[in-house]
Amino acid sequence: MATYTASDFCQGHGGGRECTYSPEVDGCLQHGEDFDHGVISYCDGTCTEAIEEYRRYLEAHGLFDSLRASTSYITLEVWDSTLSYRVVFEGADAEEWALAYMAARPSLHFTEAPEAPNHLPAFPGLAAKLYPTCHHGLALDLCMDPYGENHFGTREQELAQGW
Repeated sequence: MATYTASDFCQGHGGGRECTYSPEVDGCLQHGEDFDHGVISYCDGTCTEAIEEYRRYLEAHGLFDSLRASTSYITLEVWDSTLSYRVVFEGADAEEWALAYMAARPSLHFTEAPEAPNHLPAFPGLAAKLYPTCHHGLALDLCMDPYGENHFGTREQELAQGW
């Protein structure tokens, strides 16, 4: 199970050359005067560098599957061709707020943050929005071009095949 958070991987945002922090040795992997060993503790884990380093750590150690999915808040990554950021919705109305936020921004793309998974059974509306399915139970994008709705054939053809 992953015991670190993205905050543990923050480089400190100091001046000069930043060190490569390693929570396993609880410090900087590089030594010398040119490296900024900076204060790590103030980071809330939202800086891009900390998130990317945390993801690399989780992937290298095969820990993505051990992350506990949240039932109390929703974390989404948002992006288009010019920007990317993350939003977090908390409280009893988290799903309602997340869906409203997504609906108000139809030109943006939304995904779960891999290091902050959402417990999708607790948020069925979000699950339907992030992972839409066709009437066959497949990912909706498989139902689209080039085959369209009848990618398995027409209803009559499916019934004739026993599907």
